Amino acid sequence: MLKNFILKVFTLVVLLVFFMQNIGIYAQENNDKEVSSEMLINNGIEALEEGDHIKAEKFFNEAWNVYNDKTAKVYLDRIKSKNSSHYEKLNTTTIYDDKTQEAIDAYNNGNYELARSLFEKILLNDRQNNDAIEYLVKISRQNKEKQAAENEKRKKAEEQFYKGVIAFNDGEYDTAKELFQKALSVYPEDTQFKKYLTKTEEKILEKQIQEKNRALSGAITDEAECFFAIEDYKYAREKVDDALQLYPDNTRAQDLLSKILEKEAQIKKEKEKKEKANEILEEVKKLFNQGDFQGSLEKTDQILLFYPDNERALYWKETNSQKIQHQKEQLQKKTQSDIFLMQGVDFYDIGDFQQAKKLFEKALDIYPKNKEAAGFIVKADEAIFAQEKIKATRLVAKDMYSEAKTFYEKGDLPQAKEKLQAAMELLPGDELVQGLFSKVETLINEKVQI
Repeated sequence: MLKNFILKVFTLVVLLVFFMQNIGIYAQENNDKEVSSEMLINNGIEALEEGDHIKAEKFFNEAWNVYNDKTAKVYLDRIKSKNSSHYEKLNTTTIYDDKTQEAIDAYNNGNYELARSLFEKILLNDRQNNDAIEYLVKISRQNKEKQAAENEKRKKAEEQFYKGVIAFNDGEYDTAKELFQKALSVYPEDTQFKKYLTKTEEKILEKQIQEKNRALSGAITDEAECFFAIEDYKYAREKVDDALQLYPDNTRAQDLLSKILEKEAQIKKEKEKKEKANEILEEVKKLFNQGDFQGSLEKTDQILLFYPDNERALYWKETNSQKIQHQKEQLQKKTQSDIFLMQGVDFYDIGDFQQAKKLFEKALDIYPKNKEAAGFIVKADEAIFAQEKIKATRLVAKDMYSEAKTFYEKGDLPQAKEKLQAAMELLPGDELVQGLFSKVETLINEKVQI
């Protein structure tokens, strides 16, 4: 009894360490910054309540400088304002009376996060607002109480969980399931609780399935014996395999399997000729799948020497012959396709992309596997698009230049300059556009000087 008790205590300690590593450390990594900042601000508020402004300023300074917490900055400014003889209160009392009431209403309605946000905004503009300070202190205390209650709740759930783990290790799966369910009723989304409940349910289901499999295996063995009696050894073997898979200790199925194996050995001797042909047919298929149609055809001829009426061998002989003829045709098409491809590349290199595309498309039509031709079609399309884009850009720029020239001739220099700038963006470096732009800019500058 003492030994079992010590073992259970040891298991509980190990599981506790494992659980805290997987949950506590994860929470610390994700919330360390927020918790540390909140802790420093709470310590600062407690110091303010005790009247120790120096200690409070130290906590708020750390929260502001290390974590850039704006709430800490509010309290720092308030402390500094009390120590300054030149402090001038902001003239927003009337406005923030309403804001203070709004924050108090949020607090009374239980919306503490909203209340806290509103009070902090008030303090940014009214650092002497005692209501805001008082309620922020209350909210801080309530957060502490809420966290303490949450910790107690977590502790009770974990106690149920650890008891469940011990029950699980002892094989008491029903008890373990009940304890895990109690823990999950408190924290329904806890992945560790869910994981162990799932494992427990699987164990319970496993025991139930094992009992069902024993009975089902016996019934399947009955079917196997019927197939064996009518010499249908294939289905008898399948049924025996199913029975043994469900329940490997089925001795009746084991004995029947031995008898089936004996029968299969007898049948095997009688079918040596067919098996030899089948072995060679496997090589025929393998060579065929590798694309070696000539080698596959030679293997087929070997079968037909000792098994002339073998239908599978005759089928593969005809199929291989067709493939060999097809390969010859494909080789011719590929050669013709490559010729069109090379012609298209020549036109592409001299910038005749339209003609190049036509030749590439011919190459692809003749031999669809010519991926290089497909790639050049893409390049030709891109080059054609680029040419069209340049043409369109030049037309737009030309229109803008014409409009600018009209404005220039009418004396509307600002409009002329605007159009010329747009044209220069489309055609940078164009001497005609830049020349007119220089004239317009010179005239504008001369008018400004006058």
